Amino acid sequence: MTSKVAGLEDVLEAKAEVWAKELFQLDARNTLLNFKLTKTISLDLGQCPDPVAQQLISGEEVRLGQLFANQLEYKDACTRTRNVVRRIRGFSEEQGVDVGRLVLGRVSTDGSRRGGARAPIALRAPLLWYPIEIRARTAAENDFTLQVPGEPELNPVLVHCLEREYGVQLALDALIREDVGPGGAGLTTRVFGVIVAAAAQQGVALKLTPLLVVGTCNYAKLPMVDDLMSAAPLLAQHPLIVVLAGGPIDDLDSSAVGSSYAPV
Repeated sequence: MTSKVAGLEDVLEAKAEVWAKELFQLDARNTLLNFKLTKTISLDLGQCPDPVAQQLISGEEVRLGQLFANQLEYKDACTRTRNVVRRIRGFSEEQGVDVGRLVLGRVSTDGSRRGGARAPIALRAPLLWYPIEIRARTAAENDFTLQVPGEPELNPVLVHCLEREYGVQLALDALIREDVGPGGAGLTTRVFGVIVAAAAQQGVALKLTPLLVVGTCNYAKLPMVDDLMSAAPLLAQHPLIVVLAGGPIDDLDSSAVGSSYAPV
């Protein structure tokens, strides 16, 4: 029975991913498709010393002063970092989502009609990102440390938008497995090369802008998507949802679908 429950959860995880994609907000208000550098709530690391930036990408803890040696630039960076931290904290406390990211590369299009009934969504989307942890070293928040605690991730909303709006199909699993590894030189170029080749087959021209920025990536339904993507065990307790997902409910007994469930 354990194997059947595990198999059911695999089915529900796959279906939850499909349902989650329907919640993706495909418009300019979604910062996963329209990522902008601002003077207040983003921290541009593009001009920082390359060895220090690579230390950060590789997972080492880096002090803000190592990234910005000039005193005036450091003061401005402290202000920006405080704003980013407050924004990240606000989303965490109010919506329960982690929106802090270290963004690598931005993919853009011109949004031309290409003969359709309407112009597809113009992209200014992050290509890759890492989760980012920012810690204040002092109570006055005049010094910070930055660290990426996980692996790089290909922007899933970009992938979905390319498929839905431009007809560009990507072998996502293979792309992540083969091209997205720990931080290193040429990471964004390798991944973008795979994407731009697939886009060219559909007559879609993409541009990659080098970018290394600490900021926030979010959209209105992100909390719902996060909940749905982690809800397979809970969904498995409800026979109606299992049926909608195409799961093998006939093979499960009442204990597998939740003894407390009472149909209305």
